[in-house]
Amino acid sequence: MIEDNYKNIKTTWLEELNNEKEQLRKVQQEQKNTLDSIFYARKIQDAILIGRGELENIFGDFAIVYEPKNIVSGDFYYAQKKGNKKYLVVADCTGHGVPGAFMSILCNDFLIRAMKTKSLPNEILNRVNELLIKRLCVDEKNEITDGMDVGVAQIDYDAMKINYSGAMNDGVLITANNEFTLLKSTRKSIGNCFRIKNFSSYELHTVDFKKGDILYLFSDGFKDQINKEGKKIGMKLFLNTLSEMYSIELKKQQTLLTKMFNRFVADVDQLDDVLVLGIRL
Repeated sequence: MIEDNYKNIKTTWLEELNNEKEQLRKVQQEQKNTLDSIFYARKIQDAILIGRGELENIFGDFAIVYEPKNIVSGDFYYAQKKGNKKYLVVADCTGHGVPGAFMSILCNDFLIRAMKTKSLPNEILNRVNELLIKRLCVDEKNEITDGMDVGVAQIDYDAMKINYSGAMNDGVLITANNEFTLLKSTRKSIGNCFRIKNFSSYELHTVDFKKGDILYLFSDGFKDQINKEGKKIGMKLFLNTLSEMYSIELKKQQTLLTKMFNRFVADVDQLDDVLVLGIRL
């Protein structure tokens, strides 16, 4: 009798153990399938982004630091040449990971559509804002508060001027003698259904530039990153670093910025998607 009870207990225990192993295997397989899907989505997102070869064809020398927080990114960039003018765009959509990536694809499409009919950066942002609100703010009960912070620069090489418009996204022009000029943005994100009252238009700012100056556009992921001591990179350190690197070729600047970010993110979680894009004018 005792032996029979022992055998029954052992059999039951082994069955439970095997069931737990099988459940664990299924969970691990599901996690792997999900991860494989997200990595494949990254390939699709990379294919949607303008290629780095295209960036080089348009601008020549450039630097880019692009580090998604969770494989896919809510940040994206775009560039285009229209006649004698060139455009550079850096955008930061709400969130990161899969939701941010979906927003980036939608906003990237709206941006390209707007640039087909609009020329000045503020006109482009106004049109993207209209398109995004029309798409997301349909039902009051299901309004989506997501949006996009973005900077659009139009570079006019004939007039040697930069026309800039931003939605909660400043840019910076690095000039000789390690000086910089901040390209200020309008303090309203693109979209965001709850903040559309009493808003008319995004502001347009124009600055002169000289050959050799550097234009940097960026999302807030780089400057907002903190290290294990809780110290933030911050806007001041970020801008000072960019201005001090003026005389260094941009590919080297890219390496230095990447190393700087990696030092801050060591032993801590990356807080947000990171995108920094610079071109020498």
